[in-house]
Amino acid sequence: MATSYYVQVILTLGALIGMLFVIQKFTKGIYRKKFSGDIKILDRIPVDSNSSLLYVECNSIKVLVANNTKSIEVLHKWV
Repeated sequence: MATSYYVQVILTLGALIGMLFVIQKFTKGIYRKKFSGDIKILDRIPVDSNSSLLYVECNSIKVLVANNTKSIEVLHKWV
């Protein structure tokens, strides 16, 4: 095969990879804007394979939450 064929394949693959990087950066920004809400999980500590403790902040109120596969329970709230 001719050298021009290999050059054409390499340039096409480079253009495709470049377009994928641009699309990834664009969609990451949209995803971040779409899901940037008022609720922030500050820390998560797994207690068991099915349960964990979450330290959550929502509108400057901090809450300690127990979470398992069957229920979610607020343990303590700081204002």
